[in-house]
Amino acid sequence: MALRVIRQIVPSGAAALRAAHISQKAGVHTSSARSLQYGWLTYFMGERTMPRLTSTSKIITLDGNLASGKGALASKLADKLGIYLTVRINF
Repeated sequence: MALRVIRQIVPSGAAALRAAHISQKAGVHTSSARSLQYGWLTYFMGERTMPRLTSTSKIITLDGNLASGKGALASKLADKLGIYLTVRINF
């Protein structure tokens, strides 16, 4: 009889967990303010490109097979358009 009274007063396992979960006020904040447009390593090391880009910025990329003349085409295109050429460095 006393056990029944205690069970009604003190919540048991699952009910206690539900009560604790409901009374929780704050959780862990996992989202970032900026959306990650690159990998996490770029943001860890310090992403410096996106703040410099504006609505008038243009990025041109050349893609193709190995030894197909992409470098020569890129330098000719940069000279013709009067833009700065940045060659990607492979590690």
